[in-house]
Amino acid sequence: MQRILSALKQVRLGLMAIACAFTFISVSGAFAFAHPSQAATGLDSRLVKEEYKIDNNERDNQLKSREEAYEEMLTEAKNIHTEEKAYEENLSEYRNENPGPGLAEKAQDFLGKLTDTE
Repeated sequence: MQRILSALKQVRLGLMAIACAFTFISVSGAFAFAHPSQAATGLDSRLVKEEYKIDNNERDNQLKSREEAYEEMLTEAKNIHTEEKAYEENLSEYRNENPGPGLAEKAQDFLGKLTDTE
């Protein structure tokens, strides 16, 4: 009986040792394969960083062009306001010189009469 119990103890200890070995191998294998990929991505990241530097220069140029476009729009907006003022002045001078209704105003009145038929 004691022989059977000692044999079972040895088998149990052997199985536990095998299980621990398999666990250690699987855990170390999971970490062992992580290092080569990290080394490979380290080389690729250097190349990617250079590409980002190129992209950053392009972005800076785009920002400058956006700022220039914005400033152009501001000057055009100021010009539009001055053009509108000039148009209104010219229109008031024209109406002062020609007090009678023009062809466009007559057509507008005629269309208004046609659409107001109730």
